[in-house]
Amino acid sequence: MTDNAQANTSLVENERQYLNSPIENVNILADWKVKSEEPQWIPLTNMALDYLIVHATSVPSEQIFSLAKITVSSTRNRLNPEKVCESFCLKTWFAAD
Repeated sequence: MTDNAQANTSLVENERQYLNSPIENVNILADWKVKSEEPQWIPLTNMALDYLIVHATSVPSEQIFSLAKITVSSTRNRLNPEKVCESFCLKTWFAAD
């Protein structure tokens, strides 16, 4: 069995063990913090950090949509996507100064 296959098997086993563990009334963040320090849970906690992370605010996405509405208007709707991205970058950099 290759290292990658063993890692996948280990991750699946950890996931099964986690899902089959009894449900307790705990602080989930504290529980994951403790689990993140235990070697058997490290792969599962890394996966959880990759897939379950949630941004604390929607402000950046709302700002991007507002900026997009201004940049890609009805008269400039045929802009090349790369040029739109470059324009966003320039506007953000100039706003930061």
